Amino acid sequence: MGPHISERNYNHIVLKYILKREFILRFIVIFVMTYLIFFLSGCATRDITKQDSAFIVLKTPAMKYADMGFIAKGDDFVSLQIYSNAQPLVKIEITNNKICMSKFKCLSKQNFNSRFLDASYPDDILEKILLGEVIWDGIGFQKKPQGFVQNIHNATQSQIFYSVLGNQIDFSDTIRNITIKVTKK
Repeated sequence: MGPHISERNYNHIVLKYILKREFILRFIVIFVMTYLIFFLSGCATRDITKQDSAFIVLKTPAMKYADMGFIAKGDDFVSLQIYSNAQPLVKIEITNNKICMSKFKCLSKQNFNSRFLDASYPDDILEKILLGEVIWDGIGFQKKPQGFVQNIHNATQSQIFYSVLGNQIDFSDTIRNITIKVTKK
């Protein structure tokens, strides 16, 4: 006859089996829920309300890019992606309070301007230029048949020419050697 298992040992073995099984089931449920949360949040796409392909020139003392790319606008962001030979060269994403570049950590808009443009620029200047909107509260604004131009001149601080005419956006600050051009396709 085989070994005799007492009722107490039997109950102990069954309890261990049930607890182990319950632990495994809980683990699986937690794993699946975690996976779904990360998958759904990680792959969630932002709602793009407008996207344009364009030839983009970004030339400042701190960065120089010129190639084809995309400018996308959503409810709470503006994104710029520049490609070279079908490879991503740089991605800049502008949200309500920060600007993130693919090669650098996110910076406040003011810190981004200080590092890549000029500290005296308004926080939202890059976003407004990429979208072809009026800058500096319309200083030097002149309406034109296909858009507008702005001449912002302060002899010691800035000589800025900004135009949005048709599919062409041009921003140049000759004192700071900054050029931003967007030619939408």
